[in-house]
This record gives sequence, C-alpha cells and structure tokens, in this order.
Amino acid sequence: MAYLIENETPESSLAARKSLEASLILESENAESLSQLALVLVRDFNRNWNHATREDLARAEEILQKIFAIDRSIAIAHLADGYIHRRNGDQQGALDAFDRALKLNPNLALACAAKANQLIFLGRAKEAPALVEKAITISPRDPALWNFHNIMGRAYFAIGDYENAINWLQKSVQIQPALWRNRAWLISAYALAGRLREHEAQAALSEYLEKFKNWRFSNIRDWYGKPESNPRPSFEANLQELFKGLQIAGL
Repeated sequence: MAYLIENETPESSLAARKSLEASLILESENAESLSQLALVLVRDFNRNWNHATREDLARAEEILQKIFAIDRSIAIAHLADGYIHRRNGDQQGALDAFDRALKLNPNLALACAAKANQLIFLGRAKEAPALVEKAITISPRDPALWNFHNIMGRAYFAIGDYENAINWLQKSVQIQPALWRNRAWLISAYALAGRLREHEAQAALSEYLEKFKNWRFSNIRDWYGKPESNPRPSFEANLQELFKGLQIAGL
C-alpha cells in the first residue's frame, strides 16, 4: 500500500501488485489484501498500464467473488466491483456498487470520485462536482488527485462550461502527465472554447503529438467505440463533443 500511497504511476502500481501477491502467499484468505489486489488489477486495465488485459479483469472478478464469500463489508471491494460493472457495460450496476462502497465508508475519497465519474456517464454531470469537491476535501494529497481533477474537468466539459473544464484538466495533466485521456479532453476543451491559437493550447497539442503517437483521433474513436468504454446512450452526446473538439484541433 505504501507504493500506492506515494504516487500513481505504472511502476508503483506494478510494485503494489507484486507486494500484494506476495502477502497473499502468506495469507491467502486476507480479504483486505484481496480487495486491494482486485482494485489494482482493474485500475491497471482501465489505464492501459502494465500490459493489463481482459484476463486481468477476469482475475479481478474471480477475486471479488472470493472476497464476497468471506466478507462483504470491505468498501474497497465494492469500489473495485463498481469499476468492473462499468467495464462490462452495466452502468447502473456500477453506480449501485459505488453507493455500497460509500455506505460502508462515507470517507472513501476514491469512491466519491468514482461515483461522480459514473454520474457523468449516466448523463447527470451537474451532480458530479459536489462529489469531487468532497473527495478533494477528504484527501487533498491523494495519489489519485490528478484523477479527481480530471473528473471535475470532464463534468464541466459535459455541461458545456469549457473554461472551468480547461482549468481542472490543466491541473490533472500537471499532476499526471503519463496518460492520454486527460490530455485529449483538455485539447478538445481548448478547441471548443475557441482558444486553440493560444500559446498554452498550442504547447499542450504539440506535447501530445510528440508523446502520444499511438493515440490519434482514430485510435481514440476506436477505443471509445468499445462497449465498455462508451456507456451509451447517455454518454454519447458528451463523446461527440469530445470528437468535435479533437477534429477542430487536427488531432
């Protein structure tokens, strides 16, 4: 857990996974360790980290079944379960799982952020900022702070407030520059706000083109075309705005 508390990178996530697996060799029924491992596997898959595949997601599902047979009171297990429901296209099931996590632990910042993100997917973006603010208040130095900012930015993007979206997405990229997604939404927000010619927007676009050669418009469109990546239909209009901005930017 020290690896995950220190920061959020592919390297720290892989180190956490190895440590958790080592601990489970000694105590295979430890529900807390199993829950953390399931969460690490799911999040690696979601972020395209450490060559995570569908097999890792299936492994996380198997681990959760084992956990729930032992103990259903661990909030992190329900958080991981929510992510899996989302990846499997069950958006309401994901929201229900995040609600269960928060019922068990109202101060679980990750669950607050996950529920906010889910509300965006379900077309309820206006409800999301309050939950993200709560997550930031609970854990202002959280290793996932970049994602809290990312979710906040995407919430404002969804309601058409591109200036606020830019502000929050900039913060996300500053904290976590290793992902394409927060950068892509930022570039699209710049374009839709009519600010693409500004120096900071041009710098963001140039850096993206240099560092993310495998994530051009067609790759992003194909990625979001997967059922697990695009919780249709409530997210579709938001997604089309993302694509519109990326096309304006020439990505």
